Amino acid sequence: MDEVNKLKKKIIDRFPELESCIKLGLGADTDKWLKIPPDQKGDPDFEIYWNYKILCYIEVSGSDKMSMTPGKDIWIRPDKYRNAAGKIGKYWFWMVYRNGVYVLDLESLHPFKDNVVTKYIKTDPKTGAKVPEEFIPVPSEKASSEDHIFDWIGTQIKPK
Repeated sequence: MDEVNKLKKKIIDRFPELESCIKLGLGADTDKWLKIPPDQKGDPDFEIYWNYKILCYIEVSGSDKMSMTPGKDIWIRPDKYRNAAGKIGKYWFWMVYRNGVYVLDLESLHPFKDNVVTKYIKTDPKTGAKVPEEFIPVPSEKASSEDHIFDWIGTQIKPK
């Protein structure tokens, strides 16, 4: 929730004309546990509109427990990838880590989409058993800086 609000502020500070054009996804601006309907599960955190059309989608994720360094992989959940692939329009993944923001667009994930791995990073609080989670590992070197997404937005709303 905090990272969603920080990104929203950054977008509005840089592009004030988009303030009324941002739609937050269900649950994106709360830290409360919500029972989200299955047809809305996995929706992006942001939908940004411009001239009555979708400009782009942005999914905010990452880990405040780790730093990203060259050689490490950024993990994207397969359901998030599938949801993104089903959308028409530009789709971004805004990945926040302790040491910075890494930005991926959907196109940069395509070569890795079939390399799904299972990791056991969470524990079930009731049973103590490790819980399997699936991820698509994407080399951190494939990511861009946060300026990349802002530069792209600028070219879309203020074409030369």
